[in-house]
Amino acid sequence: MLEKLTALIEQKPLEKILIIDDDPTARYLLKTLLLNKGHTIVEATSGEEGIRKVYEEKPQLIFLDIVMPNLNGFQVIEYLKSDPATKDIPVVINTSKILEQSEKEYLESRALTIIAKYYSSTDMMNNIIDETLRKVCL
Repeated sequence: MLEKLTALIEQKPLEKILIIDDDPTARYLLKTLLLNKGHTIVEATSGEEGIRKVYEEKPQLIFLDIVMPNLNGFQVIEYLKSDPATKDIPVVINTSKILEQSEKEYLESRALTIIAKYYSSTDMMNNIIDETLRKVCL
């Protein structure tokens, strides 16, 4: 327990976090919150670009939107989790989509967590991000 507490106190920013989202406003809001915590952010505007950047940038965490044209978030996460080189990168689903139960179960089996893209307050989103980052850093 002491080790975990020490890790929380000494928690350093992640080297790279990749945000994959076609919505520039959603990317900006999430990027701003993460930059305020000292993390380096890489952005991708599509599923295809996101997969390419995973290999180029080697992020320690991915925030992934579900609803995107061409290659959607379901396809991206399936691709990433099927490749031994990328399967262990934690993925956070950040979506405005109302998920059906089967979709939610599918994503819960592959993602670290699922969060609503448009949250009711910055404080609420900060708390969710902090909790998520603790899971990744421990």
